Amino acid sequence: MKKRNILTLAFLFSSLICIIAQDTIVPADVNNQNNTAESSFRLNPGKYYSLGIGAGTPYGGYGLKVQYKTSNKLGLAYHFGVGTTFENDINASAGIKYYFYKWLYLNPQFGYFMYKNEGLDNNQSYYTELAADVYGAFYIGGDIFFTRHFGLDFGIGAVIFEDYVGPTVGIGLQYKF
Repeated sequence: MKKRNILTLAFLFSSLICIIAQDTIVPADVNNQNNTAESSFRLNPGKYYSLGIGAGTPYGGYGLKVQYKTSNKLGLAYHFGVGTTFENDINASAGIKYYFYKWLYLNPQFGYFMYKNEGLDNNQSYYTELAADVYGAFYIGGDIFFTRHFGLDFGIGAVIFEDYVGPTVGIGLQYKF
């Protein structure tokens, strides 16, 4: 239980940092209308909703992710994913993306893995119970849209799960509404 409290506090703290940074850090070229990078692919300006399919903790393993970007400039995006790892029944995740430079983001998130726990108890009776474990993750990545609606979401980072701390990767295709 103590690890879950630490994960929750770490997520809330990093989310607060992202929200504060949104109002204080604005890159010098945000208002530059002659940005040549926009000609090779579309950045992600404006408010939008997107639906993605992919793999990694943002997608709950292998699954779907819904995202809402809140700002006309850089800003924040909130996302929720649900999926499976084929070993677990249902996985879910939620996080906040902070776009710190054009399409690049920082992304603290948390989620849970729900699974069936089966075995024999002390009386040698067979049991099945539903259990869930919480994890936390932190990504750095990007959202690149190649057309007006279709794009790629990718990120690398670290995940904290019980006693495990290690690398993680997330990648998916997005459709922007």
